[in-house]
Amino acid sequence: MINIQYRNFEDAFFTDADSQKTKKIIFERSIKCSTFEIIDTNKNHLEEKYNFLSDRMKDSLGGHYWMKKGYSSDYEGFIQTRYKMIRDTYYDHGPKKIEVEMEEYIFFFKKNCSAEVAKYHDFFVVYYDKNSDEDLNYDNGNVWGVEPLLLTYRNAGKTFGFNNSNGVISKVQVWAANKESQD
Repeated sequence: MINIQYRNFEDAFFTDADSQKTKKIIFERSIKCSTFEIIDTNKNHLEEKYNFLSDRMKDSLGGHYWMKKGYSSDYEGFIQTRYKMIRDTYYDHGPKKIEVEMEEYIFFFKKNCSAEVAKYHDFFVVYYDKNSDEDLNYDNGNVWGVEPLLLTYRNAGKTFGFNNSNGVISKVQVWAANKESQD
């Protein structure tokens, strides 16, 4: 088991009305639960997934900097989620929208990690679309709480809450509160 409560949940919010409204939405949509149960801490699983994604990312300069093969020991656990999204693609006859299934892997840094980056980021997320030949997308950010698990993605500029309902992880987009949770 790991303890990922790196930053105080209250510190993630300003005192203005919009920020407090967002905080209320997070609590309304999030199930109080122990996130220890939803984070895979099996070192063999972690190394396998990490090295697989590292191989896929080797042609991406920025991404490979974050995910050098064999550096999985810098992380203490990960979450894997799947969801569907609409992607714009371009063919000979113009743009076309297709539905793709994304896999999202969130790796949590060890707090005593020797890597300098762990001082500024608490997790690294990789978006994997097995039907795409393009480089994998990635992001990083900070963990703000445990109940709910609240992750702020830096590049995407979004904050997400994660629920655990009967062992199924669901993601709730909370900064843009008009979206419902997605499995």
